[in-house]
Amino acid sequence: METKEEMRNNMLIVLESLQSFQMILILFAGLLAFAVMMVLGRMNYYERIRELATLKVLGFYENEMKRLVLRETIWITVFGLPFGYILGSLLLGVILDQATTPDLEILPMIELSSIAVGFAFMLGFTMLVNFMMGRQFKKVDMVASLKSVE
Repeated sequence: METKEEMRNNMLIVLESLQSFQMILILFAGLLAFAVMMVLGRMNYYERIRELATLKVLGFYENEMKRLVLRETIWITVFGLPFGYILGSLLLGVILDQATTPDLEILPMIELSSIAVGFAFMLGFTMLVNFMMGRQFKKVDMVASLKSVE
């Protein structure tokens, strides 16, 4: 039979290992989010190369084109965040339903600060990807981009 102190110590050990596992999950979730944002940013750039070349021909400066694309990407991200929250909450419910046993019940507790940090990270990743993709605007070849597709 374990004493109360032994049970407490064992529980603290389990919680410490869970915390390190949680940090690893958060790290890889951040890397995955960054990779997805990077791929979407590159797709956006290459799908719109003709539009960007047209804007360049019309006399738009590089900074104006960057601001246009940045503004659009930020709006898409802001409108997508609530959907991500809803789907994430549903997924959390499914995962916790599977993890709950008769001996252990895990209650979902998502604090507002966690949601705010997640939103801030996604907006930060969006800004970083836009900054990284902004260098591509110098390389827009107007002639090659505006040639008709045959």
